[in-house]
Amino acid sequence: PYWPEVSGRNIVCRGEPCFVEMADAGPTRRKKDDDPSLKGRFSRVGFKCMALVKKIYKAIFHPSIHSFFFWSCIMYLVCGIVVLVGRSGAHTFLCDVRPQLAYGGMGCGNTSDSLLMCAEPSCWRHAINITHQVNASIATDNLYQVFTEAVTDTECNDIITKTRVTDPISMVVVLATSSTVTDACKTFHCGVLENTMNTFSDLNSATGVCTNLYGSKPSSEAETCVCSGLLDVEGFDDYELSGGVTTITSSDMQDIFDVCGAGTIAAMRRMCSAGSDVYPKWCMETTVTTTTYTETTSTVTETETSTVTTMTSTSTTTTADTGRRLQVRTDSTYEGRSAGVQKDGPWDLAGIDEVSPSPSLATERHLQDATPAPTPSVANDELPEYETGDWSQCTCYQQCVSGVKTRTVDCLSDVCQSPKPAAKEGCTCNHAAQCEIDLRLLILLIVYFVQAACAFIVFLCFLYTLTQTEDDFIKLGFLKKFAGFFHKQLPPLIRILVIVQLIQVVYLVIDVWIGYLANVYLDSTYQKDCFASNDLRLTSQITSGIWVFGAILGKCTKQHTRRPDWLYSPERPSRGFPMKQFKQCFRCLGP
Repeated sequence: PYWPEVSGRNIVCRGEPCFVEMADAGPTRRKKDDDPSLKGRFSRVGFKCMALVKKIYKAIFHPSIHSFFFWSCIMYLVCGIVVLVGRSGAHTFLCDVRPQLAYGGMGCGNTSDSLLMCAEPSCWRHAINITHQVNASIATDNLYQVFTEAVTDTECNDIITKTRVTDPISMVVVLATSSTVTDACKTFHCGVLENTMNTFSDLNSATGVCTNLYGSKPSSEAETCVCSGLLDVEGFDDYELSGGVTTITSSDMQDIFDVCGAGTIAAMRRMCSAGSDVYPKWCMETTVTTTTYTETTSTVTETETSTVTTMTSTSTTTTADTGRRLQVRTDSTYEGRSAGVQKDGPWDLAGIDEVSPSPSLATERHLQDATPAPTPSVANDELPEYETGDWSQCTCYQQCVSGVKTRTVDCLSDVCQSPKPAAKEGCTCNHAAQCEIDLRLLILLIVYFVQAACAFIVFLCFLYTLTQTEDDFIKLGFLKKFAGFFHKQLPPLIRILVIVQLIQVVYLVIDVWIGYLANVYLDSTYQKDCFASNDLRLTSQITSGIWVFGAILGKCTKQHTRRPDWLYSPERPSRGFPMKQFKQCFRCLGP
């Protein structure tokens, strides 16, 4: 049979028989949804949006499988953010833990890396620490580049470990006799010396009372001028930089001038100003007015002359060579400072003047011998390979900063394959606290964000099925099969990750809380520094509390909601204890 068709005002029946026989159908009435006007279109869009918002609201706030996965996603995101913030805060706290036994640390010989400054006197240790904080911690700092080069200079590191160097002055004096260290090593340690002498009130003060603005010193040394002993070094001559004296007379002062240039000498001379309560050995203890004088040193070479002129307020340097020297400060004479007041800003390397380099600076340092070119008659692939040793410990000035590790690279024949393997590479030293928890936090962080992504995908899939009927699943297309994969496989994956999450949370609680109790009552050192971190304590409390809440929410959803019939999967026969009990617990973690 054929259905009647409308033609104008009449119903025309084509074909026999017809179900409807009407002589006159009358005018057809247009439905409201078929209104082609702009107002009708806006009305249809508005109704559809309202219906979608209603479905989303019901899916989120009405107890159902959809709402379970939505709120699970929110919980996992919150936990992930908490762990992310807590991990960063804990790392900062653990890096501040002092490794020295005198401060309750594990001891310099027990650290996982080689820390050059760990066993050095407090003046040098704090001077390096403050210089790194202010001048070399980020890429925009004026000493950042030379610091990153200096830490990879193994000869520079050997001077610290294998010679009797105990302070910034003796370090620069030894550098004056070395022809193998890099210019970066010399520039960085000259910066440390200048900071020690004139820049930071944490290290030296004209009043004899210092500050602790950068938190490098422990509370017991907060007002102690840890570098005051450098003001009476025996290597300097009395009064050689004071008043109208214009000639450097001691060998140590000459070494400082050769390595660091006129800038550091000017900084040391400014400490001789009137009004100071503490006078260095090279100053004359008297109250004098500012004296203007000129010191001229001429160096004649084969082609031209280099002249250095220094004044109390300014310093001008002229040269035709490319040796880098420290900038001479152009500020006023050194004035006495009261405790808690910092005189100058950080040591500035911008606008460096140039002076003729000393012979040690002019010597080019070869970090690695060039690989001999292979014999033309032998292919490179047929040559023997280099023999490489194991990597050494990471060597750094202090914990949580960049450093270098080395290994031996030997060629057991006349020529070996090119290129030659690297004998050293950069690294970063770990903290020196007794709390190895960073890897566990990283695993927990990854688990939380993976769970949040899976839960959100499942929520979207279930939200899409709210608009489907049973007839829509008679014939499945590719997209529906793809969505069905997420429906079936992601919920079990989320439950597996919940178990992994539980293991990591339990370990976190043990490290933070049980380790503290073992330290207090059993005198154990297991993870003894973890509890001291407020970020770790807060992270362990939030993650354990949310895990318990999530387990309760999954149990309630399992009992009071029902999965769609098309997602039903029968339970397979179990093999008995303990698999049966494990599957029961596993299924209770969520729908």
